[in-house]
Amino acid sequence: MEKCKILFLTPEIHFFSPVLIRRTIGALPVEDFEFHMILTPKISRSKKSSSSLRGIIRKSGFRYLLYMFLLKLKFDFSRFMEILAAKAFDRRRFLYPRDLCRHFKIGLRRFESVNTPQCVEYLRDQLKPDIIVSVFFNQILKQEVLASAKEAALNVHPSPLPEYRGMAPIMWMLAEGAKEGGVTIHHMNEKIDDGRIIRIRRFEIEQSDNYFSLYSKAADVGAEMLAGVLESRPVPEGESQAPSTMKYGPVSCEIFETILNRNAHFFDIK
Repeated sequence: MEKCKILFLTPEIHFFSPVLIRRTIGALPVEDFEFHMILTPKISRSKKSSSSLRGIIRKSGFRYLLYMFLLKLKFDFSRFMEILAAKAFDRRRFLYPRDLCRHFKIGLRRFESVNTPQCVEYLRDQLKPDIIVSVFFNQILKQEVLASAKEAALNVHPSPLPEYRGMAPIMWMLAEGAKEGGVTIHHMNEKIDDGRIIRIRRFEIEQSDNYFSLYSKAADVGAEMLAGVLESRPVPEGESQAPSTMKYGPVSCEIFETILNRNAHFFDIK
């Protein structure tokens, strides 16, 4: 029997998707699966994109960008210390997606966008994935990309949908003082976080939680959920989402200030 070909989509710089992907791979029988990964830039080169450097500063402000840069420096230092201490790979929490590809010998490609003709051609004519899994991804997949998956195109979203549908759900939870977070695995369509839901799991948001700890919880919970979905193939059809008119976008300067005022431990790495 041929191995099931899984394609992970994730930004090339992400603090939390590598832990989710590593734990998912570790929980699956290696003889049954073949893994590949496509990385995209965290900051887009397109001036029209909200994830471009200009778009981030215009919408969220320079202070937001500075905080994210400083958080990356702290993350990089923690990653270096884990390497220096020769910490076992399956116990490391500070990883980048490329670390996974080197360790697990995962086929890796990088594209500016998954919707470019070059990426679509690669997916359709070369890779031909059975299942596409979007992990905390920053791009909306067009129909040509979705159709390249033989069995399913899934998204791991760090909130209990339809709550906090859209961008930056962890930030919005902190901004609104949410008491409960969660993870949803759902089928993808061309709309934002709109496909049929396969599994949802909720968890309590504690007073001490911050950006890093909430995303870490989502990664741990999401890995267990995703491994269960992939191992119990065929992928379930899922159920339609409850209707919701709420859709969240990038956090504004004012919203980010609210987060900092509400969460004194925002900058802590746990």
